[in-house]
Amino acid sequence: MAGQPEAVSTTDDGKIIQIARGTRGTTLINLTKKNNKVKIATTLPDGAYTDAVHGTPFTVSEGILTGTLSPETTYILYAAPRSRRH
Repeated sequence: MAGQPEAVSTTDDGKIIQIARGTRGTTLINLTKKNNKVKIATTLPDGAYTDAVHGTPFTVSEGILTGTLSPETTYILYAAPRSRRH
């Protein structure tokens, strides 16, 4: 994700932080001691994602990322690289 623009955002209630790196990936951080469902705008392409740390599933649809975060946990989502045409 080197060289990608960085954008930091939070859910309206401030319980979850998102650090996005262009359209290549994002990090989610649950700041609370409770499970939280997330619904936040993202720059990731639409599709299904699996967190690289815990294997937790997330979905992006129409630019909105959704999923469930465990207490005080960080998640890393990578967009699948697109194949090059020769």
